[in-house]
Amino acid sequence: MEPGTRRRITAEELAELTADIDRAERSGELEGMFGGEIPHTDLYPCKKQLLQSIGPAMKLTRGFFKRVYGYDLTSPGFSDQVIDVLERDGCSHAKQYYDMVVNEVRQQSDAEWKSASAWYVKECDKMWASRRKGGEEERNRRREQLWKKGQLLRRKRALLLQRLQQLNNSLQA
Repeated sequence: MEPGTRRRITAEELAELTADIDRAERSGELEGMFGGEIPHTDLYPCKKQLLQSIGPAMKLTRGFFKRVYGYDLTSPGFSDQVIDVLERDGCSHAKQYYDMVVNEVRQQSDAEWKSASAWYVKECDKMWASRRKGGEEERNRRREQLWKKGQLLRRKRALLLQRLQQLNNSLQA
């Protein structure tokens, strides 16, 4: 069978899977699989490595400050730690550099969001126009059906009146 295709599981396959799970439970294989607590650390290894990599001979790049900003989004206060270390190592303008890069990133992000939202508004307008057009077409179709129905009723009434006249004439004769 090709990947991505689906088929119904047979009763035998289901029985085999159930037996395997029961066997694993009885053997204790699944004990503690989902138990225990997740260890909590304030800094993940990448953050620790970033902090440890800071030194006086280090070249500060936009990419470095973008990484710091990214970590600061998920761990507020991380950028303050990095800036403190940078200032201790002699980079007195670290805060200004960081703020400049963060402002650039935010401006780029805002521009991307504006572009995406403009596209989305256009798509919504297209959908609305399509629905409105479909609604107008539906109203016109109903109006035409009602007109035809009215024509048929008028014709039927005329024929009934004609037939009534013929019956009255035949009764009087």
